[in-house]
Amino acid sequence: MVTIANIQCGAKERFLPFVPQGGVNGMNRRSTAVLIILSLIVAAFVVPYTLLANVYRWTGSFLFWILFVLAAIGVNIWIAARWRDKT
Repeated sequence: MVTIANIQCGAKERFLPFVPQGGVNGMNRRSTAVLIILSLIVAAFVVPYTLLANVYRWTGSFLFWILFVLAAIGVNIWIAARWRDKT
């Protein structure tokens, strides 16, 4: 175990001591999360005014918003699952 400026790292991380524990994949995870969140935001504006514009029953809109909320909660749980303090 090597300690560099109060950062402990094992043999695998010895050459990249300042990369977070998730490594390079952590950046891909962040990019994926941002892309999913942006697509949810776009879907929140596009779907009700295009795909559901001619649906006059409330059940179509209700189903969309339930699925939207479940997806948003799922993405937030996925992001928060790896949340860590940097101290």
